[in-house]
Amino acid sequence: MTLRRRLPFLLWAARDVLRRPRRNALLSLSLALLTVAAAVPLLLVEASRDTARLLLAAGPSLVVRRVSAGGWTPLPADEAVSHAERVVGVTQATPRIWGVARGPSGPVTVVGLVTDHSLAAAEDLRRLHPALSALPPGHAVVGPGLAGLAPAGRVVLRAARVREIAIAGTLDEELSMAAHDVIIVPADDARALLGIAPGAASDLAVTVFHDQEQEAITPDLAAAFPWPVQITTRTEMLGAYSGGATRRGSIAMVALVPALLALAFIVLGVWRAAADQRRELALLHALGWTTGDIVRLRVVAGLLVGVPAIAVGLAGAYQGVFGAGADWVGELLFGWTGPSVVLTLTPAGAVWVLLEVAAMVLLPYLVAVLFGALRAAPAESEAVPLLAAGG
Repeated sequence: MTLRRRLPFLLWAARDVLRRPRRNALLSLSLALLTVAAAVPLLLVEASRDTARLLLAAGPSLVVRRVSAGGWTPLPADEAVSHAERVVGVTQATPRIWGVARGPSGPVTVVGLVTDHSLAAAEDLRRLHPALSALPPGHAVVGPGLAGLAPAGRVVLRAARVREIAIAGTLDEELSMAAHDVIIVPADDARALLGIAPGAASDLAVTVFHDQEQEAITPDLAAAFPWPVQITTRTEMLGAYSGGATRRGSIAMVALVPALLALAFIVLGVWRAAADQRRELALLHALGWTTGDIVRLRVVAGLLVGVPAIAVGLAGAYQGVFGAGADWVGELLFGWTGPSVVLTLTPAGAVWVLLEVAAMVLLPYLVAVLFGALRAAPAESEAVPLLAAGG
């Protein structure tokens, strides 16, 4: 079909859409809302997984925790580093001080600023926030989710002890997925708040030369310590997080049940509406339109209604998940509270989710349009009787 023939054909299809503005506007709105309902949970789950992969890729290869009969227990920092660095393949071992305390509106993660090991070098800390390069006692740098919870510039934390901390700065929003509810304080303040003895650490972050060595080096690393330890690899951490995201996403997928029912009703409505236009199509047939032309007209008219609606729905879902201040999605589906977490969606993940949702909504709709047009398009022998019956 040449461009000269295509343009009038598109005009005919647009005219056909505009002849029923209310019905087609309602159909467009229904398709857009259906697309939003289907895309939001899928985007949220995929973005959570992608963000976790990026964060864990920048973290340690292994995490070592000392265990006892009562659970995990702090380990002596310098001694643990010395034992770990003797293992062949370990390139770096850094003690970490962290724990959970009660903040102004619920639990927060307290992280002790360790400055005597290479991972916490001054230049690395300065990139996160200038105040971290020389954080005085009694001061803290907080995550984006805690920025508005201390209007007076001070926050009270309760754990093994109670401490009032002055806020020296706030981390950038781009770090919110890793540090949303984190409070970074000097190491001695963290130990005092969490009840950790001086010189002890919560766990040990270990980096190996090759990621493929994570599993192989675990037995040697466990044998290097004089006390029992539990070692978690990066792969295990990613699997645990992905499993949790999948479970939460499966619960969120319950929202798709009414959406799929709505799609079934839309498909049935489109199919019946096309079948009810037989006299109209018989007129086109009598004017010289072939059955193929009539079917193409109905499909193009369906695309003019469906494609913009689905595109608007995808854009609305993306904005709802990733837009500034979009708190309701994470709170409704994942139970997140407070300011929204900044998520990252890789291009491959975004394309896959958008194509999946577009196909899930558009293909059944087009099948209904196509079969409705085939059912309604009269044969050549039926065109004149249909016109006569209508006249």
